[in-house]
Amino acid sequence: MTGNLVTLWYKATQSPLPRLLFVALLLLLAYQLACLTWYWLSPPWQNSVYTVVEKDEKQNADVAVFEINTLSRYQLFGKRVQQVAAVDEPVTAPETKLKLELRGVIATGDEHGAAIIADDRKREGYYRVGDELPGGALLHEVFADKVILDRNGRYETLTLPSERMVFADVKKGGVPQATGEISAEATQTLHRYREILLNDPQQLIGAVRTFPVKRGGQLVGYRIAPGRDRTLLNKFGLRPGDIVTGVNGIPLNSPANGLAVMQKLNSAQSLSLEVERNGSSQSFQFSLN
Repeated sequence: MTGNLVTLWYKATQSPLPRLLFVALLLLLAYQLACLTWYWLSPPWQNSVYTVVEKDEKQNADVAVFEINTLSRYQLFGKRVQQVAAVDEPVTAPETKLKLELRGVIATGDEHGAAIIADDRKREGYYRVGDELPGGALLHEVFADKVILDRNGRYETLTLPSERMVFADVKKGGVPQATGEISAEATQTLHRYREILLNDPQQLIGAVRTFPVKRGGQLVGYRIAPGRDRTLLNKFGLRPGDIVTGVNGIPLNSPANGLAVMQKLNSAQSLSLEVERNGSSQSFQFSLN
């Protein structure tokens, strides 16, 4: 599918806003889309293993609340979060002999860590700390580059393959010189939403409505529609009915890719939304500097 490339750049020129304040709403949208991708393709229901092929798309409000709350754990908006006491990594944790493949992690530094792990038949499952894995081991602890398994009281390591530590490349070509100015109204909106994000992020779940779009049984993206703030999409060049198919070059069509988006948001230098509009592919890019 071919289409025109639309590039939008917003940048404050007087009293520049903090980088993460400036893009608070954009990050929220990208994060929400990533979480929804994770949820629809691998819902974290307690004590259940989810296989992508056998999909159950039943809604679960608790899942949405859990995911949006993880915003504070990533400290995207500058608020200092109370640190969880460090837990010593087991001294002896050799590489496991189980035929498992670690495909992604959410390392939150506490008991909320989770991982995507595939069995010997390449079937992916979503597991939280304490869940039983194929082969009988328990997921004991999650780190940024590995997980620790509890196998009959003996600790073992399952390492994230190095090639999976970078899930997707941001589109090459660098970041062009930013032009244009963000309006005073948009600035006020960002300040208001930033305060909500810091104090009660659950309030923003309905700020933008999103609906999964599938073709041939495969998730291809999310159709966006106005939420409580009817003008929010327009302020950032988006329209009701746009289908967001990717964030920073990462397609929103698999749980691993949804996880990749979440991991990249905290350090991204730019934000790119791939959007399908009226059958045409468009790219909306925002400088985060």
